[in-house]
Order: sequence, then structure tokens, then C-alpha cells
Amino acid sequence: MNTYMEPATGPAECAACGWKGDAIDVECAIADFGDRVAPGEICPAGECPECGALAHLIEKPDPAPELLAALKALRTELRAHVKLDVKRHYSLMVADAAAGTAIAKAEA
Repeated sequence: MNTYMEPATGPAECAACGWKGDAIDVECAIADFGDRVAPGEICPAGECPECGALAHLIEKPDPAPELLAALKALRTELRAHVKLDVKRHYSLMVADAAAGTAIAKAEA
């Protein structure tokens, strides 16, 4: 029995064969949907046009702008008020590096 998905738009990929393309190219009729998609699993965009496995939309997480701003402000305050000394402030230096990495990834 086929389950018909609402046509999706945007980039999609197949984890089984590595196909990447536009979601408009996937087959919206999914055979044996209940056997292939577990409850709570992210709903697929459709079946892969190359191999027939399930293809999913590729979504880049949207960083929460208010959290990103707070992280930047915290890092600025940390650097302004603490002279980072490896022997005395190692954990703060690690936190500063982690914050820098998180900011760079969110802005990429």
C-alpha cells in the first residue's frame, strides 16, 4: 500500500546511496510507509529517485539569534574582565575557545 506525501521543496538527500538533489525529484508515493518509518521518526520527503530508499530534506539548523548574541556578549565580557592566564584560568580559556567555535559554526 502506498502513502502519498505532500510534494516538498528544497534540497534532499538519500542516506542509502548518497543521492543529493531537489526534493521535487523524489517519488511522493512511499510503499509500505508504516513498515519503513517508525513512530517519532522524521518524515521523509519521499523515495529516492536513484535507489528507492527514503530520502529526507536537508535542513540547516537556524541558530537562535538571541542566544548567539548572548554568547557573543558573554565572550566579550569574559575577555574584558579576566586576564586569561593558563595556570589560573584554564577552564575559562577552554570556555572562551568553545564559545568561539560555537559562534563560528552558527555564523557559517
